[in-house]
Parts: sequence; structure tokens; C-alpha cells
Amino acid sequence: MRVHKGEMARILGTTRKTFDIWVVKYPGLPVIERGGQGAEWVFESEEVIEFFRTLKEEQAAQRTERDELLAQLILPLPAERRAGLSVTEQLQVERLNAARMANAERARELVPAAEVREAAEMAFTILGRVVDDEIRLMCAQHGIPAPVGEVIKRRFDEARRRAVAEIKATLSGAEPEPPPPPLFAA
Repeated sequence: MRVHKGEMARILGTTRKTFDIWVVKYPGLPVIERGGQGAEWVFESEEVIEFFRTLKEEQAAQRTERDELLAQLILPLPAERRAGLSVTEQLQVERLNAARMANAERARELVPAAEVREAAEMAFTILGRVVDDEIRLMCAQHGIPAPVGEVIKRRFDEARRRAVAEIKATLSGAEPEPPPPPLFAA
């Protein structure tokens, strides 16, 4: 059913003002006609409802993933230390652990591994482009033949791949592979 902003807000059980904020906050919100200059915004209510249903499911999945990651970081007390604690004391220790985790997360001292991976991948992508551009520029400036420039680029690509593999191994807790022997003696 096609509806205007006010009707859409009512269907969603919110205010027009809140729905206006959502229209800005969620650029993927399905819109049939954008309003302005006296024209009303028009929405297909079923599509908007489905959009928010999907968004809610995605956010719940992200919260679950975050909670699972946080749960991995809570260090249980060794059995011998826990044995001497009453149930109330154990509960207090667990609450203290949860509070420490929440404080660390708020202070951004605790960052989900997915965010670290994403930032690292982006950094290496940017670094790769910059290095490639610099190699081409230096070869052109110094009259280095294209085949030699390609060899240099391949060597940097291999080094970059090894670095990425070592970082991934370090982040996953695995031992990185030993580097290959150098092609030229120093």
C-alpha cells in the first residue's frame, strides 16, 4: 500500500519526527517518491516494513556475534580459586568481569576482531595502491624499462602477500610461515 510519511510513521508505531530521522539515518530505506517543495514523500508500506524487519534481524545478529566475542574474553577463575567462593561471591566476580568488559568496550580498548580485520584489509589495500603507483612513477622518472619495473612490482607484491599472511596468522593465533630465502645475497 502506498503511503505518505505521516501514515508510514503511524504504521510503524512511531512519530513523524522519528520517521524523518530514520529517512536520513537509513539511506537504503525504500522510497517510491522523494518529497520536497510541497510534494509528499511516498513509500510502499510493505517494503518499508520488510526493510526494518531485515535491519532488526541484522542488528540482532551483530549483537549476538559481539556478545559471543565478548564471552570468549571473560576469563573464568581457576577451579581451585572458585572452589572457595560462595555462589554470591562467584556472582560478584562474574559481574565485575562483565563491568570490566563493558568499560573496555566503551573505551574502545576492546575492539571486535571483525573491525580489526576490516581496518587491516583496508590499510593494506591502500598501501598496495600507493606502492604500485610509486613503483610506476619511479620507473618512469629514472628510465627503468617496463619489464624491470614489473619484476620490482612482483617482488613488492610477494612481500605484501607474506606480510598479510603473517598478520592474519598472528591475529588467528597461528605460527606464521618462515619467509622464503632471499633471491639475492646482500
